[in-house]
Amino acid sequence: RLALAVALSASALAVVLLPSAGREVLFSRGNRIQHYDGVRLYSWRTAAHMMATHPVTGVGPGLFNARYGEYSKPGEVLPQSPLHRKNAHNTFLDIGATSGLVTLVPFLILCGTVTVRAARRTRAAMREGFSGDHVLAIALAAALAAFFVQSMVQSLEHQELFWIIIGIVMATAPLSQEGSPVVSGAQKTVGGEEIN
Repeated sequence: RLALAVALSASALAVVLLPSAGREVLFSRGNRIQHYDGVRLYSWRTAAHMMATHPVTGVGPGLFNARYGEYSKPGEVLPQSPLHRKNAHNTFLDIGATSGLVTLVPFLILCGTVTVRAARRTRAAMREGFSGDHVLAIALAAALAAFFVQSMVQSLEHQELFWIIIGIVMATAPLSQEGSPVVSGAQKTVGGEEIN
């Protein structure tokens, strides 16, 4: 509850401290769809068509832009900026469209595994009280959640920070709640027994 209160207070303070032009942009986003938001729908539809046509291997890694015209509806390419055709503007659709299920399924498994580990670590922090390790676990879980939300409107699979956060979560979160190797200080334990 304390963490939620701090997060909400920090968010409110950030909005108050924004310059007036920044607040205007922030508050106008809910009232109207920006042009670049609308064209994402074209990219999503085209990515879905690529996935439906080539479900196993996709159209080829890095070929979303090059093959966009083949899979989009007629007349859809011209009103868009070339930047909008660069990728699918959705991490999961982009991976599925360009690399198919052979890459998308392992990526989804990885995302699920990382989410479970981050959730377990966060629950442990809530039960045990806050130490430096627990604050790190909660911060990593929040960063991971932010990346997953942002993944719905951007292709983030090439963002280094995304992979760094996944690596840190995987390295610091316990494998399971009981009976798994968990690093505690300089000692390793399995089921409560010290191992070397």
